[in-house]
Amino acid sequence: MKTTMPEKRITALIVDDEDLSRKKIRRFLGDHADFLVIGECENGFQAVELALEQMPDVLFLDVQMPEMDGFEALRMIRSSLKTLSVDSETPASMPFVVFITAYDHYALEAFREHAADYLLKPFDYKRFQAMLLHLKGQIANAQARAENKRLVELLEERDAEQFPPAPYSERFVFRTRGRMVVIKAEEVVWIEADKNYALFHVQNTDKTASQQETVHVLRETLAELEAKLNPKLFVRVHRSVLVRISCIANLQKRTERDYDVFLKDGTRMECGRNYVERVTKALER
Repeated sequence: MKTTMPEKRITALIVDDEDLSRKKIRRFLGDHADFLVIGECENGFQAVELALEQMPDVLFLDVQMPEMDGFEALRMIRSSLKTLSVDSETPASMPFVVFITAYDHYALEAFREHAADYLLKPFDYKRFQAMLLHLKGQIANAQARAENKRLVELLEERDAEQFPPAPYSERFVFRTRGRMVVIKAEEVVWIEADKNYALFHVQNTDKTASQQETVHVLRETLAELEAKLNPKLFVRVHRSVLVRISCIANLQKRTERDYDVFLKDGTRMECGRNYVERVTKALER
């Protein structure tokens, strides 16, 4: 019997730091013509970038991954979707999430009612099929989209009770040339204000690149960013400029009352008179 291809396939993104696990999920999904795997990621950074670029219907998301785990990746996706929705006529919605883990102590019981489902490693074909049946039932149910918002609320409750958010932002997500990029705060050299936007000057680690730095744009004011950045790492040198302290070479007097800040890459910028003292203290630390 000839099977017909469904009109709209369910797009899926597989996120797991184990190659064998990713291959296993892709192989199991291969038996279902109504699913389309649009990508694989081996870490949380890739997951955030690709999820925001492709907007998959479903995330098969590993909980334990180095540097950025599944929960942190999900928080960044959630936060970025809120930002993107501000500039879009159609608000972006969270994908359905199937959590994957080798340990059942990661609050999976709490997520059972709110995530689409979960897979406890090592899972077999029978368990995977049962999960897919449950998942497809939720996707087909229009009400499930509204209920999926409860996952976001649960994440916020979980963060507040068990994993309080870091006091300062450690990573930022940018849309660059049609793709999403995750940048660590420690990669930022300086930030300048441009009305309600901020221009992040990031050191280019690609030795083949023609320019030493790349500029990323974020819709936030400098005041908002200053509150989010660790004051031990960043200092405001002007009403429109924030600089990473470790990138400052020195502070030089230009006139009796005016100073310039020189960065290690040779960049020179004016230091506002009201900021000289705080820059001096930052360099003394």
